[in-house]
Amino acid sequence: MAMANLCMPVRQSFAGQVRSIQATPYHHLPGRKCVGCALHHLQGRQYPLLAVSSQRQRLRQLSNILRDSGAVPSTQESSWNSKDTAAAVLVTGTAIGGGFLALPYTTAPSGFVPSFVVMLFSWALLFVQAQVATDLLVEESKGEAVSFAVAAQRRLGSKGEIVISVLFLLLMMTTLVSQYAEAGALFSTLTGMPQNLARLLLSLALAILTWKSPTTRTAAVNGLLTLGFVLASFVVFGTGLPLAHWDRLLRSDWRNYARSFPTILQLFVYLEVTPSIGSLLQLQPSRMKRAIFVGSVLLLILETAWSALGLALVPFHGGLREDPVTVLLRQGGPVASAVLGLGCFAVVTTILGTNLALRSFCRGAKLLPPSWAYSLGVLLPALAPKGAFFAAIDFAGAYPVTLLWGCALPLMALRGQNKTKRKTLLLLALFLASLVSWLCTCQRFYIYISFQQCSSLQVSYSWMTKAYL
Repeated sequence: MAMANLCMPVRQSFAGQVRSIQATPYHHLPGRKCVGCALHHLQGRQYPLLAVSSQRQRLRQLSNILRDSGAVPSTQESSWNSKDTAAAVLVTGTAIGGGFLALPYTTAPSGFVPSFVVMLFSWALLFVQAQVATDLLVEESKGEAVSFAVAAQRRLGSKGEIVISVLFLLLMMTTLVSQYAEAGALFSTLTGMPQNLARLLLSLALAILTWKSPTTRTAAVNGLLTLGFVLASFVVFGTGLPLAHWDRLLRSDWRNYARSFPTILQLFVYLEVTPSIGSLLQLQPSRMKRAIFVGSVLLLILETAWSALGLALVPFHGGLREDPVTVLLRQGGPVASAVLGLGCFAVVTTILGTNLALRSFCRGAKLLPPSWAYSLGVLLPALAPKGAFFAAIDFAGAYPVTLLWGCALPLMALRGQNKTKRKTLLLLALFLASLVSWLCTCQRFYIYISFQQCSSLQVSYSWMTKAYL
């Protein structure tokens, strides 16, 4: 009887003497193997089985033979190694940028506890969405990680690809605008060059490094820079702890917590490097999710610690009276160097991660030649003025982040075929929660901008009245 289309177990007699495994034809679902399926890979080879007394020993010996033959992956592949570390550090380094130093200004109006709740919610939302993004990219990749543009085209069609591409480019451009706006002052202080020249040279160097180097090398450079960031953080925290007044963390104003949501959400974004993580970890979903978890937890710890230290360093009277960074810079000596290094490391790691994401996106897009699209995307933001820093962060958090990483990912996942009822309900709940968050964020952002405009008009009117009367 023909059994070529069935997955049949292979039965062999192990009693008393050396035997050989004979594989039988099989047909099975991709990615799912039973012992009979795995034995198919041994067809044409002879593997002697020694006579053993117990079934456990037989199974162990069979497992070793299958692993050595390549039919079953070795358990060593799932153990933590240098590539997992590079992937986790890429997550942390991409999210921590120039906005890290300005985080206390964002959290000061509401206080530490309400801001920590917003940070925890932002971290949880993006971590869950990262799981969705990982599964989506693994399902759509055929041996090589695809960009979000390619995944959108396959799941949502050409119109969906256009929408996702526009949102992705908006997010990448606003992220780079905010980083280069801050990098000008930092690298000008470090090198003595004019800010515009420092931004231009930095953008050229990082653009060439990211385009010419393989993902593993760029991730290794990012890891070294993130290590420098962590070491500088130890110096900064060690200096700031004796100066801090921790009772200032008890102040809370829950009326202002929602206003900080767009900025905090943008400071936790790292999903754009998911394709790069897939390339580093051979598209193994368990390893990708593990690296994302480790990197995002480290990110949450660093953001929370700096917010607490910044609020404890400076008193609040309608706003922070001083920049926490200025308080630390007054210490002079190695502290000033550590603070400057902290900012430089934070900016460069975010730019590298964003450039990697743009490289992956441009290679999958079809609008322009990849090299042209990449060059325009990574070099134009270097022309941004310093005043664009906070505006770019707030805009990115209010619109591209919540729409792209909040609403679009669940929609793309819902268009997949292999979904259980439970997974479908979870994706719908995630989409609705993200949609509500986006609507609330837009309303708060619009009210805040309107308030700022009204305040500016009132100040201008008062100045004109005093001038003419």
